[in-house]
Order: sequence, then structure tokens, then C-alpha cells
Amino acid sequence: MLMVLYAAGLEPLGFVVATLLFLVAGFWLMGERRFKILLLASVPVVLVFWVLMTQVLGIYLASGSLWS
Repeated sequence: MLMVLYAAGLEPLGFVVATLLFLVAGFWLMGERRFKILLLASVPVVLVFWVLMTQVLGIYLASGSLWS
């Protein structure tokens, strides 16, 4: 169910926000309740992955229709 919500939110929210929410929700479902740990585990992963995909590999990732 979480993956379906991620796929539905990818276009309106954009890759970075949708992936961040997906990872936070996934970690929360697995039992992690400390907000600081949720952010420290999710934000660097999303940002590094975004940089690798867009800057290194040159792949376009959706920026979201809510922001444009």
C-alpha cells in the first residue's frame, strides 16, 4: 500500500519530497518512532540519490506539479 501511495504522490510532489515521505513512512512502519532518527536516516539518502541520478547520470526526475 505504501508503494502505491508513493507512486501516486510522485507526480504532484516530485521525486525528493515523495521519496522522503516514503522513506520516513517506511521506517515508521518498521518501528522507528524517533523523529530525529527518521530524518537523519532519510534526508541524506534522498539527497545523495537525487544528486547521483540528476547530476552524475543526467537522468531527469520529476520536480512535482505542485511547485511549478
